[in-house]
Amino acid sequence: MDGKFYTPYSREEILTAFRRALGDLTDTQVFALVADEAAQRAEEDDVLSNAIAAINADLAANYVRSTALDAETDARTAADQQQCAALTGLIDSGAKNVLDLTNAQSVTVNGVTFTVNSDCSVTCTGQATATAFFSTAVTVPAGQFVFSGMPEDGSAATYRQELRVTPTGNVFTTNESAAGSALTVANAWSGYFNIRVAAGYDFGSGKTLHPMICTAAAMNISGEYVPYRPSWDEMWAAIQALQQTVGGSLRAAPETEANHA
Repeated sequence: MDGKFYTPYSREEILTAFRRALGDLTDTQVFALVADEAAQRAEEDDVLSNAIAAINADLAANYVRSTALDAETDARTAADQQQCAALTGLIDSGAKNVLDLTNAQSVTVNGVTFTVNSDCSVTCTGQATATAFFSTAVTVPAGQFVFSGMPEDGSAATYRQELRVTPTGNVFTTNESAAGSALTVANAWSGYFNIRVAAGYDFGSGKTLHPMICTAAAMNISGEYVPYRPSWDEMWAAIQALQQTVGGSLRAAPETEANHA
């Protein structure tokens, strides 16, 4: 079997070597071939060097662009953080929570004590000897909301938040998830906010719920609990009503000598 030999030289280089060995080429011809080869290699090296230089230039330009982009990204991030902080403060200081529990009263029902705190959160303690309901009348405006406030995931077998038509009547919606539940109110709705506790459930040392119904847009910016606050429109309407009441009372006051003093 003929052996095969592998070499790094090109076919033309091998043929040239054979011709030289056979005396087909003169020294001048060999030197000319070598010179041509050297010139070709130099030209190829120049092309390679130019390509490498172009690549390096592109890399340098990309680095400059990347540095500028990083700086712009950092600036935009800082601006977004400032804007988000401002929006968060604005939302959390306004009429974010439309669930009005300002009239709710602390009560003990079937072994469970529901304590209404100053911020309208509700702390539950004790063990339910039977199903226990904490209820207060509420009105929820129309809109797309998130119903939240559970400190942990609950269920019908433990405890949950509810909206019902009557304190123990038909359920309008429930919130069992600590992450909040989507709530759609087509038209302004009036009924009762409930905390329902299943018979036998024990709150142990106590758990605090922070009932809140707010828009999904507000929740996306800040999930922080805030108690109910009336809107600017509601406050203005109340001020106007008070002005009319006070003005009417003054106009209706009987004239006396003191009035003319």
